[in-house]
Amino acid sequence: MIKMIEKTKIVMFLIIVSLGLSACSLAPKEELLPDAPIIQTAAIKPYQSVEVIQGDIIERVKFDCTYKAFDTEQLSFAINGKRIEHIYVSEGDYIEAGDILADLEMNDIYDQIETRRKNIELLELRLSNEKELKELTMNNYMMIRNTDGYQEQLGTKYELEIINYEKSINKIIDDLKIEQMRFDSLNQDVKDRQIVAGIKGIVSYVASFNRYDTSNRDKNVISIYDPDTMVFVVTNPNPDLFNVGDKVNILVSGTEYEGIVIRPDKHDDTDESAKKTNEVYIEVEDEANLLQSGDRGEITFTLTEIYDVLYLPSVAVHEEDGKAFVYIEDEGGFKSIKEVEIGLQADNKVEIISGLQKGDKVIIN
Repeated sequence: MIKMIEKTKIVMFLIIVSLGLSACSLAPKEELLPDAPIIQTAAIKPYQSVEVIQGDIIERVKFDCTYKAFDTEQLSFAINGKRIEHIYVSEGDYIEAGDILADLEMNDIYDQIETRRKNIELLELRLSNEKELKELTMNNYMMIRNTDGYQEQLGTKYELEIINYEKSINKIIDDLKIEQMRFDSLNQDVKDRQIVAGIKGIVSYVASFNRYDTSNRDKNVISIYDPDTMVFVVTNPNPDLFNVGDKVNILVSGTEYEGIVIRPDKHDDTDESAKKTNEVYIEVEDEANLLQSGDRGEITFTLTEIYDVLYLPSVAVHEEDGKAFVYIEDEGGFKSIKEVEIGLQADNKVEIISGLQKGDKVIIN
């Protein structure tokens, strides 16, 4: 009996302990505060600086130029909507002025031209006959007037014949003019259907067409250039640097060529008014034929040269209200301003005349 009581006490004790532990788990947890952040000292960025240098400043100006023909033609058909019959040339072909390079369909117009030509020949023959008959009648009229027994009635007959011949001649002349105008118009139509070279040279471009394409007068069909008029062209030049007769050096892919500035009208077969006034033309000798159309070159002029002077990069010198100054680092490590006197500015350099010495450091940011 005593043992049963002890077992019962042990069980009751275990139950009480279990209930106590459950109650603890339902109680609110104590709030945990995060650790305080570690505050680091901000990194101090040092000033970037450059030194005053002693050396040379050379002021240069450069111009780009392109090698191309002085004389060129861009050719197109003069009328729209006609089927393209022939293109007679290819790129690279040499042609002469007056050569027919392309044409449109012509079958409908050649027959008309032949008809007009025959009409003109017949009218000219009739005109010649009428003039001869009139001349013969006038001679006979003059003969009978100078003979004895001249009768006015017979003279009147001759006069009427002469008048009729004159009317016939005038009518034929009018018809001939009209027929000639028609003939000329047809020939002009032929010219409008042809592309004819205006200059000698080399074909540089030919447009591609298929058998169903028709003419468009706004479309360039063939381009020509005269290789004897190849020059270097400078666009928007400084007129003070390029004078007719001046010699200049042109650098092309590492090779230097000596050229001479020429007049826009140097070549006799060109029209000066057709050339751009904002261009300069430079002729060079290319005996080895190394230069190709479209090659680009560079021309450099040296405007000013000074040697053994103090200078800074342009980014280190500032100007305001007509004064120049730089930034320096004072003894306390802070940025301060120092006024300087400057001279030549070129090649991203500024000459320092006074205010700094060789080796002085200047802040650039």
